[in-house]
Amino acid sequence: RCVYSTDTAYRYRTSTNLRSWSAPTTIVTKAQQWTQTSGYYRWYPTLLDERSDSTTVGSSAILFEHQLNVTDPTDRYPATYPVTIR
Repeated sequence: RCVYSTDTAYRYRTSTNLRSWSAPTTIVTKAQQWTQTSGYYRWYPTLLDERSDSTTVGSSAILFEHQLNVTDPTDRYPATYPVTIR
């Protein structure tokens, strides 16, 4: 799986050969970052499956991200969210 951030969502795609990719699947929606005047910018999504020691993510996972306050860049921290993989 490849997890990536767009302006309004975190999405993932899958591939078996790293050349052909599935259609994107949205796993978390978020405010449109570049027009925000309050809240947090959200970047660097990573999916981890806390129930597995392997690199395989099952049907549920934890999304780790980095948040940065729009109005105070010193207010930044990692955050986690449970997600369901469809």
